Amino acid sequence: MKFLLSLTTCLSLIAMAGCQSSSESASSTTPVHASGEHVHDHSSDHPETLSEAATQIAAMSKTILAAFAAGTPTAAHEQLHEIGHLIEELPKCAANSEISDEAKRSVAEATDKLMNAFGALDESMHGGETKSLDDVEFEVDWSLKTLAAIVKQTK
Repeated sequence: MKFLLSLTTCLSLIAMAGCQSSSESASSTTPVHASGEHVHDHSSDHPETLSEAATQIAAMSKTILAAFAAGTPTAAHEQLHEIGHLIEELPKCAANSEISDEAKRSVAEATDKLMNAFGALDESMHGGETKSLDDVEFEVDWSLKTLAAIVKQTK
């Protein structure tokens, strides 16, 4: 519960920071591919700014981690797949942001930690090594706080 409160705080900080401008627009293509038994439609809007990406990731993280905390991880299975696509956008959003090289390195580190954490949870749902919320919560919490602090600095 303490972790979910911390996650809610991070989400609030990111949302309060607002959006930053970006000169690059989202792709207009609509890639769709099948992965195992799932069909993934990537036609949804991709975040254009670091603030948008961080806000969407924090919100989706809250949903996923709440499902795992409640013992119903399958309730957030689709979000678990979608969050990976959002996390993949972080480096591009950081590159298009007016942030320091150090901040860009921190975004890259947060990206890696988030991909590893949510990837591990997804693998455990597909018969891989069992991972629990306790196994990943520190990395997710650190990453969300790092992203929130970087976004706050851009305002």
